[in-house]
Amino acid sequence: MQTSFKTGDKAVYPGQGVGEVMGIEHTEVAGQRQSFYVLRILENGMRIMIPINKVGSVGLREIISEDDVRQVYAILREKGHLGRLHHLEPPVPGVHGEDQDWLRSSRSPRCCATSTS
Repeated sequence: MQTSFKTGDKAVYPGQGVGEVMGIEHTEVAGQRQSFYVLRILENGMRIMIPINKVGSVGLREIISEDDVRQVYAILREKGHLGRLHHLEPPVPGVHGEDQDWLRSSRSPRCCATSTS
C-alpha cells in the first residue's frame, strides 16, 4: 500500500471519494510542527488536510488499476451483489451501468471536511 504521495497524485479518501494531492502544507498544531497532504476532492472541490503521519490510519490509499477494478466487479457479479445495489446520486465519470450503482452505494456519508467554495 502506498503511504507517500506527491503533488498531482490521485488518491482515495474514505467517505469522500477520489481526490488530487494539491501539495504539502506545514503548520504548528499543539506546539508541534505537523505536515499535511492537501487533497482536493474531484467530485465537489472540497479541500481536506490529512496529517502525513496518519495516512494509514485514516485510510488514504492509491487508486487501483483498471484491471483490478474489472476483477472486483467480476467477483461481485459472480456473487450476485451488483444487481441489488441502487442509489440516487449523480453518475461517476468513466463508470457505467450497474457498476455505477455499486460504486455509489459503497460510499460512506460525507462529513468532517471543509469546502473551498
